[in-house]
Amino acid sequence: MLYRKQSALALTTRDLALREFASGRLALSDVIQIQRQLLDYKLKESDATAAYNTVVASIWKMMSNLPVNN
Repeated sequence: MLYRKQSALALTTRDLALREFASGRLALSDVIQIQRQLLDYKLKESDATAAYNTVVASIWKMMSNLPVNN
């Protein structure tokens, strides 16, 4: 959730930076730095999602190995 919010904020920042760059008020290096930050947040968000899904799959696997009482 945190990385999703950070990604959204970084995306907005990147869009504003692109406008500033297009009008000549921001350097390309600044735009690249903001884009890198956005990609970093997206990567962390993906890593967190993968870790969560791995834990959920482990729980499901453990539950499937439980004996069934009839």
